Amino acid sequence: MKGKRLFYLGTKLFYNKINYASKNLFENKITSEEYEEKYFIRKSVYGANITSEVEWRLFPKIILNINAGIGLRVKNVRHYQRLRPEDNFYSVDVLAENVRDKKGNYVLPDMAIGIKIGYVIDRIKKVQDN
Repeated sequence: MKGKRLFYLGTKLFYNKINYASKNLFENKITSEEYEEKYFIRKSVYGANITSEVEWRLFPKIILNINAGIGLRVKNVRHYQRLRPEDNFYSVDVLAENVRDKKGNYVLPDMAIGIKIGYVIDRIKKVQDN
């Protein structure tokens, strides 16, 4: 790639809150029977990454940025309008849990990769003292 290259380390903070309807299989704790239930989920996810970034000036006004990072993500998942909230997810494979919709608080590793293309609006001019 032509143009000036700039390498730097940075941090990224993120937060995302989503609400959605879901449908899953559950196991009745008393009878051990499986059943399907529709319910609502409120999920908030936040975290931080340390990133390594490379930026190129492709043209006088066009910038390309490629970045990768690693960090931690905290996920809080709550269920609403469940008929039997005490029942657990049902799965034939005990190792396969419903990671997306399982209620609770989780701390997970987070990896990020990204590509950004930017347009330079105006150069910052140096302010000179009079």
